[in-house]
Amino acid sequence: MDQTALRLANLVVGNPDASPAIEIHFPATEFVFDEPKVIALGGADFGATLDGREIGLWRAFMAGKGQSLRFNSRRNGARCYMAVRGGINARSWLNSCSTDLLTRLGGRLLRTDDRIESGNMDDTAVDEHCMIARGLIPHYSRFPTVRVVIGPESDRFGPEGLRLFFAQDLTVDPGSNRMGCLLRGEPIAEPSSSRMASTAVTFGTIQVLPSGSPVVLMADHQTTGGYPRIGWVIERDLPLLAQLNAGDKVAFHEVGLDASLALKNEFERDIAILRAACSLRRTKMLS
Repeated sequence: MDQTALRLANLVVGNPDASPAIEIHFPATEFVFDEPKVIALGGADFGATLDGREIGLWRAFMAGKGQSLRFNSRRNGARCYMAVRGGINARSWLNSCSTDLLTRLGGRLLRTDDRIESGNMDDTAVDEHCMIARGLIPHYSRFPTVRVVIGPESDRFGPEGLRLFFAQDLTVDPGSNRMGCLLRGEPIAEPSSSRMASTAVTFGTIQVLPSGSPVVLMADHQTTGGYPRIGWVIERDLPLLAQLNAGDKVAFHEVGLDASLALKNEFERDIAILRAACSLRRTKMLS
C-alpha cells in the first residue's frame, strides 16, 4: 500500500527496492528474533520497542538473538513496514511476493507462532546514525492535501462539479480497504449521465461512483472500471492516502502532468543518491 515506505525501509538495510518485507497493522504482532538480524521500520509510527527500548523509524538497527520487537501504541498512520537485511523468504507468484487477501494468492497473513525465514546477510554492519533524510519521507498527516492530475472524464462533471471536487474536505469512509479509499462529502453530480464503456484504471485513479462519492483505487485495485475517472493521484502522494484511517480527512489540489513527472524524477534521483551513500558507508565500516 505504501510503496515509498517499503522502498526506504529496504534501502536503509541494503536490500533491493522490491525485496519482500512485512506490512504491519495495529494492534500489531510481536516478533522474537532467534538470531541477529539487521532491520528497519518505515511508514506508520506504532511506538516500536526492542526489549523495552524505544526505537525509531527510517534507520537500520540490530535486533539480537532472543530480543522482542513490540508495537505499543498507534501514534500516527495505518501501516508500518519491517524490512530485514537479506529480505523475507516469501513465495513468488507472477513475479511478485505480494499478498492478495481477496484471492488468497501470493504471500499470506501471519499467524501466532509463525516462523519467518529471511535471506542470508552479507554483513551485520549497522550505522545507527545513518537515517533517511526528511525530504524523502512522505509528509504523513491525518488531513493531507493530495495532488491530482485531471482525468479524461473530468468534463462530464462540468465546471461546478470540478470546483466542488477540489474545494471540499473529504472524509475516509470505514468501508475503505486495500482495493479503494472511499471518500465521503458533498456528492459530486455528473450532469452527463450517459453510460461509458469500462476502461483502464491504475493505482491512484479517482473514480466517482453513481452516489457522487469519489473512490481512489489503491494497491489491490481492479484493472478496468466503468465509472468516470475524474483524476489521478500523483505517484509521490499515494503514500499519504495509504496511511489514512477511517475518519481521517483529505483535500485535493490540481497539478499538471509535467509537475507530476518532475516530482517523480526528483524523488528517483534522491533515492539513487541515498542508495549510493548507504552502500559507501557500509563499505567503509567493513573495510
